[in-house]
Amino acid sequence: MPSGSDRTFAADGVPLRAVLRAEGSVARIVLSGELDHVSAAVLRRALDAAADIAPGDVVVDLAAVTFCDAGGVGCFVECADRLQGAGRLLRVTNPVARVARVLRILHAEFLVD
Repeated sequence: MPSGSDRTFAADGVPLRAVLRAEGSVARIVLSGELDHVSAAVLRRALDAAADIAPGDVVVDLAAVTFCDAGGVGCFVECADRLQGAGRLLRVTNPVARVARVLRILHAEFLVD
């Protein structure tokens, strides 16, 4: 996905990388690595920036996320609530089975597109 308009979010010692790009009116974030209560700060920064770069929905691709805990899911839910207040949606796509299970257990499967 890298291109000249991509914006990358990461932090030293944090096993998560987020790449953000605008695709028309949609902001797309591709995550890779592990999403937990510590790395959720990287996700939060990317989600905050996504809300500013495109006027439409925010789509988060989880195909390369190998782990997700309640801290990551909470970050998604918090952002979804904020976007919904602005008439926009947060959509999560391509969760691997392990991540989809966590979303389901935490009753956040409504985010999956």
